[in-house]
Amino acid sequence: MLWFSLSFLTAALSATEAAYLKRTFRGLNPFEAALLPSVFSIPLFAVLLLFLDSPVLDPNYWPTFALLLPINITGSLFYFRGINLSPLSLTLPYLAFTPAFALGTGYLILGEVPNLWGSSGVLLIVLGSYILNLESKHSGGWLAPFKVITAEPGTRAMLGAAFVFAFSAVLGKKGIIESDPLFFACTFFIAQGLTMLIVLPLMGKARLSALKVAPGRGLTMGLLVFVHILCHCLAMSLVKAAYMIAVKRLNAVFGVLLGGLWLGESGMNAKLAGASLMFAGAAVIGLLGQ
Repeated sequence: MLWFSLSFLTAALSATEAAYLKRTFRGLNPFEAALLPSVFSIPLFAVLLLFLDSPVLDPNYWPTFALLLPINITGSLFYFRGINLSPLSLTLPYLAFTPAFALGTGYLILGEVPNLWGSSGVLLIVLGSYILNLESKHSGGWLAPFKVITAEPGTRAMLGAAFVFAFSAVLGKKGIIESDPLFFACTFFIAQGLTMLIVLPLMGKARLSALKVAPGRGLTMGLLVFVHILCHCLAMSLVKAAYMIAVKRLNAVFGVLLGGLWLGESGMNAKLAGASLMFAGAAVIGLLGQ
């Protein structure tokens, strides 16, 4: 199945991208950590756009585009804040809450009620988040693993990202349907990168000097983002959004592995078990939930 292969590759790339950013670009604040990958991917999207034929756009494409842009930027800022502030193995797994939050947004927006599988997936995610933080139990009793979710700033930020992405995933799918996966990827992420490049420095949140990095490192970061986004949009065009996002949340497991093997983070046994359960919950929601 092509969609599964692309979704699996998206998961691996997104986790690698996060680990590379955390390991290579130290000293950035959370806003600069969000700005740098977006800026270095712009030239690659621009070059590809030059070779694409313009698709016939649905009349709703640009309104969808305009609505999605601030929502996705908000989610991205939460996402990179989480990566910047806390260990990768304690942040990426919480993106598994996106399908769980999508059950709520689906009910509010579409009136959809989760079935037994969807509810079971949510319980697996909650259990996984408990096990993920099990090493903290000794300092606060049986509720300590849940307390660390609110105590860890990066975890809170990633939960915020998971919530926002529950909306942006659906809108992104809509934009792809109304245009073309590659055209959408190029136009949207060029616009997102340029918006952040203008707005964040003007707000005093990011230093333009933070973009002065070794060309090889910048190109590597941009290439990871570029291929990640292309795989994401192509996979999204081939299958239901919930299915694609469920497989993409395998990045939780990749994130824990990279955190331990590449970044030297501790407590890998509990974290890997917890991340695996969270991914299993996301997969149950995406593949069996209705």
